[in-house]
Amino acid sequence: MAKHEERLQILKMLKEDKISVEEGAKLLDALESGERSQQHAETRNINIRVFEEGRDKVNVNIPVSLARLAMNLVPKDVIEDQNIDVRSLITSIEAGFRGKLVEADIPEEGRKIEIIVE
Repeated sequence: MAKHEERLQILKMLKEDKISVEEGAKLLDALESGERSQQHAETRNINIRVFEEGRDKVNVNIPVSLARLAMNLVPKDVIEDQNIDVRSLITSIEAGFRGKLVEADIPEEGRKIEIIVE
């Protein structure tokens, strides 16, 4: 979707009271900051992999620019409850971080989770 169309979609959601003015402003800010770092971020992905019993169960690639935009839709209290500074993580990624962000072993469930910036 072109940036112009994305702006129009945000304005339409505002007009229809589907999002608050504050949420609309956050989305527009994210869209603008995404444009500034678009060239850098478009070539980068966040890869999320979940292994169960040694086999891939989930293997998803998400463009960094999409992750940044999506974070503006997640309620702040949900993020705070998890004690994760997701915005700082995404900012670090946009600034050039590459490599493994998360590696979690959950032996009692036979599960391993990896989040890698490529």
